[in-house]
Amino acid sequence: MLTLRVGLSKKQRDEIFAVDVLAPACFSSTGWVVVTLQADQYSGETSWLISDESGFVGEESPGLIASSSFNQQVVFLPAGDYTFTIFDSFGDGICCGFGEGWFSLTNACGVDTAVYDFNTAEMSIPFEVLPCPPPIFGCMQEGALDYNPWANAPGPCSFPPEQCGDGENNILVTVTPDTYAGEISWDVMTF
Repeated sequence: MLTLRVGLSKKQRDEIFAVDVLAPACFSSTGWVVVTLQADQYSGETSWLISDESGFVGEESPGLIASSSFNQQVVFLPAGDYTFTIFDSFGDGICCGFGEGWFSLTNACGVDTAVYDFNTAEMSIPFEVLPCPPPIFGCMQEGALDYNPWANAPGPCSFPPEQCGDGENNILVTVTPDTYAGEISWDVMTF
């Protein structure tokens, strides 16, 4: 991945090139963090960024976030100290009144922060990225059908259905909602 950033000095561009292009494959001083955001009903008000100690923005939210959506993004960063800042342009945050929004920062090397009560215009969370092997996403729950013993970052899990009694059958229903999940309903009927 090559990222072009305008308005930077040659030294800053060289540092960014080293991080964006070479770090995930070659540098042992690279780490990562998973930014997870469960948006509220007014997700167009929500944005975030990750900055280093100098104020340089290393990553930011990927544009418009769908209403009430679940979002995850892996961000590769050089080892160091950072600040995650989340914004709500209306000023009421993402929890409580208009959907139960929340956010978290996690990785397999010491970052594990979740905030369920962000209810202001802005919140900043300092965190440290340590050198960390790249994430392997997968189900981390033993007993699941798709358990991955090598996973170090959570992924979806599928579990076997419970055993039925005589004359009973299991029915597995999978619902993948769009941005209007609150409008979905379904019934199982016998005929």
